[in-house]
Amino acid sequence: MDNNVIAYIAGFFDGDGHVSLTKLSDDAVIPHYALVVGITQTERGILDWIQEQLGMGRVTGGRKYKHPDQKATWQLRFYGHNAEAVLKTLKPYLRVKQARAELGLEFATQLNGRLIQDAGNRQLRTPPALQTRREQAYIQMRNLNHRGA
Repeated sequence: MDNNVIAYIAGFFDGDGHVSLTKLSDDAVIPHYALVVGITQTERGILDWIQEQLGMGRVTGGRKYKHPDQKATWQLRFYGHNAEAVLKTLKPYLRVKQARAELGLEFATQLNGRLIQDAGNRQLRTPPALQTRREQAYIQMRNLNHRGA
């Protein structure tokens, strides 16, 4: 992909994109965390173009609001390995969301929810230190994404 296209997408992502860690099974003994990367926009066409350029992602939405003057919104989202790939591609060009991208990549490469198994292929408990670091990353990402931060 052309560097100018990547830089354009990164600029667009800096303005309308998001990187988040989602916490699933909040009431479970050991919660599961997932990396989600996305862009929200009222113009679906640009999201379709970005999806085509990156060769991944899913456009959803068309959400309408109660107020008649508000346009419907669309989202282009990336999960798992695709989220990691998008962050790796855009990171050198990001300015606003650089710290979020770095934390997202740390999560994807070191802290993700892959099963830990022993030699007999039995699932083991997540080590407490890893679970603690996942929760810390989740809280850190929430703080980075807090409005006004």
